[in-house]
Amino acid sequence: MECDCVVVIHDDIGIGMKLGGLPPESMPVRLGLMKGDIIRRTNGVPTDSAESARALGLDAQSAALRKLELTRGGRELAIIYRDR
Repeated sequence: MECDCVVVIHDDIGIGMKLGGLPPESMPVRLGLMKGDIIRRTNGVPTDSAESARALGLDAQSAALRKLELTRGGRELAIIYRDR
């Protein structure tokens, strides 16, 4: 399942991916992500385009420890998880 997301631009630079519609049983929802969250980095790597989000495996099923750095309602958060 893919998530609906758009690139967030600030001063002509992509700063992250804003999540839109999230399927109820999707991996992002299971991780606690919400509509409107802006994912800025995954494992320290900028998530500033749809291509980078896919390349970093937001929807991947591989076993790996990941740290998502995001903004929610103006607050900075981090979610750390292990894929199964």
